[in-house]
Amino acid sequence: MKKWLALLMALLLLASSAYAEAREREIEIEGMAEVIAEARAEGDGYAIYYDVDRFVFHPNGMGDGIDVLVPASDAAVSPVYMQIRAVDTDAAQAYLDDGFDDAGEVVVGAAELPARLLTAKRSEVLYATYIVEAGDKSFALDLAYASEAAEGFGARLLAVVDTFELVDAADI
Repeated sequence: MKKWLALLMALLLLASSAYAEAREREIEIEGMAEVIAEARAEGDGYAIYYDVDRFVFHPNGMGDGIDVLVPASDAAVSPVYMQIRAVDTDAAQAYLDDGFDDAGEVVVGAAELPARLLTAKRSEVLYATYIVEAGDKSFALDLAYASEAAEGFGARLLAVVDTFELVDAADI
């Protein structure tokens, strides 16, 4: 029974990826232009595009309602990840209480959504959190990457942030 369930899950995963919206985009990595293949991933009320050759998207990968984007290969410098989740509108205060610095207001995504950027550096790991307010729902985009990966995987995660968009839950 377990083998059949595993086979069914694998087939469903392949079927869902076959219908994923894909595109190519040019991004800058370590000062050079690079064309990457991207796939669209959708969460509860949002969508992102990510580099399919370097990342894997796991809906609810960190728990119920906490989606995660991680490197596709174990060869990546650790840690490298992006976590996306719905948060309360006052979520920024918890980050500030945890020692994050308030870098102010920024915009994310093609729609230039207003966001608050909070940053921290601990033990050579860079953390950036974007709090995007979306009416009655807010999102936290939590990024973490080793300092030595800032120009590579860090830049790739920032490229994902630049694709963040809000979607109507009925469209998902």
